[in-house]
Amino acid sequence: MKTFTKTNLITEVNKFYLGALTFDKALALFELEYGYVPKIVEPKILVNQEFIDTMDYPEYVDAEALTYMKELQENGAVNMFAATPYIQNALMLDKEEARTLLKIYMKDYQLIYYPEQTL
Repeated sequence: MKTFTKTNLITEVNKFYLGALTFDKALALFELEYGYVPKIVEPKILVNQEFIDTMDYPEYVDAEALTYMKELQENGAVNMFAATPYIQNALMLDKEEARTLLKIYMKDYQLIYYPEQTL
């Protein structure tokens, strides 16, 4: 039995069902395709919550959303410049919110994930 994070499961299902999917849809389609429910684990990504709290980000830019973004990038299946539909579906955001989140992710990447390496 395979083990997936939520983002990796969505990416796996997108290989045979085109289009961005929510986690619940991806889980149901995975079970339909493979005949079992995979084990879902939490990603091991830490965000700099202290930095996030000091910024004037919209309310939907939180640790969960930024963890999803990092995991989406790390799994390599999606070019982040084309990630807006994935972000919309996975985080239930509209197109502008998804674009804003992506811009924040790209602009503040170093400070969000690796503050100790920032001067």
